[in-house]
Amino acid sequence: MTRRRSKAVIEPCRYCGQLFRRLEHLYRHERTRMAVTGGKFGDLLSRHNKLSHTTAQEAATPNAGATKQQTTAGNATADMDLCWDPELLMQDILPIALFDSTILNDAAPSTQPVPSKTFPTLTSHLPSMDGIEHSPEANDILEAWAVESEVPWSVSGAAHEKLQLEVQAYSEVLDDGYEISSRKTLARNMEAYFRCNQELLPFIHPATFSAGRQDVELVLAVAALGALHRLEHSEASELYSVARAILLEKLRRENPPFLSYLLTEESDHDLESRDDLGNLQTFILLIQFVSWANQDILPEAFVMSSQLACLIRQNSPTQSDQVPLDAEWSSWVAHEERRRTLYAAYTLSNIHSIAFNRPPLIRNHEVYLFLPSDAERWKSTTASQWCRSRRSVDQGFQEVFRNLLDGKETSTDAPLSSVALYVLIHGILQEILLMRQQWPGPMLPQTMKSFENALCAWQRSWELTRDSTRGPLSSNGPLGLTATALLRLAYIRLNANYSLDQGLVSEDLRNIITGPQLSLTHSLSLHRAVLHATHALSMSVRLSLELTARITSPFRSIEQSLCGLECALLLKDWLELIAMAVASSGVEGVRRIEKSVLQIIHGIIQETPLAKKPNIFEDDASQIRAMARDVIKLWANIFEGAQLGFDKAITAGLQLLASDP
Repeated sequence: MTRRRSKAVIEPCRYCGQLFRRLEHLYRHERTRMAVTGGKFGDLLSRHNKLSHTTAQEAATPNAGATKQQTTAGNATADMDLCWDPELLMQDILPIALFDSTILNDAAPSTQPVPSKTFPTLTSHLPSMDGIEHSPEANDILEAWAVESEVPWSVSGAAHEKLQLEVQAYSEVLDDGYEISSRKTLARNMEAYFRCNQELLPFIHPATFSAGRQDVELVLAVAALGALHRLEHSEASELYSVARAILLEKLRRENPPFLSYLLTEESDHDLESRDDLGNLQTFILLIQFVSWANQDILPEAFVMSSQLACLIRQNSPTQSDQVPLDAEWSSWVAHEERRRTLYAAYTLSNIHSIAFNRPPLIRNHEVYLFLPSDAERWKSTTASQWCRSRRSVDQGFQEVFRNLLDGKETSTDAPLSSVALYVLIHGILQEILLMRQQWPGPMLPQTMKSFENALCAWQRSWELTRDSTRGPLSSNGPLGLTATALLRLAYIRLNANYSLDQGLVSEDLRNIITGPQLSLTHSLSLHRAVLHATHALSMSVRLSLELTARITSPFRSIEQSLCGLECALLLKDWLELIAMAVASSGVEGVRRIEKSVLQIIHGIIQETPLAKKPNIFEDDASQIRAMARDVIKLWANIFEGAQLGFDKAITAGLQLLASDP
């Protein structure tokens, strides 16, 4: 028998001490620390050392440089160059240290270092094969080869025949002569779902999903969303209609257990039944589809959302779902998939509340589930791989959520998964929306401060999690970008209570109450929200407006679309507020932080084709108003490649808003 080679000890990074599990990851990490950029940005390693490796003496004397006051306008602007920093721009979120600094208080620049996170490095080098025959990963490679044909979108001949027979059983509710799509068509549509949509809201376990074992309505709903991502709208609409017709007819025929939940108040049914879970998942997929695909059938989404909320409430999600310590992989998957499915329904209800100004159908106080596990365990494709993954500590939603509301971040010993934090930011945002219903005008200072503490605690927790994104090319990017988009949205809703429903339904954003009616007030909270909105715009400009519009559109989550819309509206209203102040009091009445942000926005516009416009303005106020229109035009360009009905409504609304004189 061949003796297993002893595992080599991997030293920490010689620059920052970070630990890595594989040697090539360490080498790549150190190469990024030694990379040199041209021009004014200098040596990244020197910058990294200056920002991240503060000596003990410097840490002990944080006020050593406090006596140096920056008084010139040029220095005031230089403080905010962080928002156009090439490294900072490639982060999905502004570092919390930026808001902890004194810059928002119009005081001297802070001497505290700002964490630097580099853009993910791409490499064309193949991984080393040395010793692979003796490594633990070798077994996984062999297992992966063995089950390569068992990808979740695989449709065998037997599975396709089974699906055809199931469709025929519901022929009376379908169009005459309807036939299910071919194996290849189903497979490529399902592949699009698992590669795109699944990453935005991962609640169907891909490693155990099989078309031959699922009900036909769930398979068709998956294929419908996949076809939508492939921009095959006719095929997607047909798949949606068939899946919905079969699901509703199935519930009618089987009255118990599901349809009775809508008619009675008595149920002790166990949700862990595979059939029931599949029905819930089908409902969620259909609601996702109809909410964003076509505005004409949007009312169907609200009807199904009410039914889904009733079904979940009847199935007692308040019961503990903690996974036993001795659970096997199959049992863990059943618990985790159930948990994520219920959270998917919860977050979908919140999104409807944000977009369409509807009360949330599932409230925070009703959720007593444990939080989802991390991506490593969820994405394990075999029992052996799952056993080797790091076990996370189960934490209940209510306990962690209340700690966040009290301003307490999660423990470094038990970091939360990115999915768990995605759920929790939804919870904080729901609290803000409910508070907004009670206080349509400006929030009380103590209430505002409480929510800001919660958002800061959430961000600190986010920075601790193992599978949070560090940039747009991260493998966890889609969900990470969505979660941080919700953070921006929360800051915006603290300061501006937009009612988007009228503008989105009519595709005319002029129907949304904006401008002075919002009663925006100069405050640190407003400045923080404006900085987040500015950062969102700068990332798109940095990546290229054309690229963002055409490449990212099919992979943009609905939360990212809503965030982009509200960032556009907030920047427009804030710039108009500043223009009013300049018109009445002159430039002298503008605060230092406001001047800095104005220059940042002006710099962003100068990096776009709008910079070529002739400057024909007679005064500063007119120029600032023109910047407000330019910001709307830029966001309209970002949404220009939209293919979904919801995004098209945003695009049309922004274009109308930009054309206003």
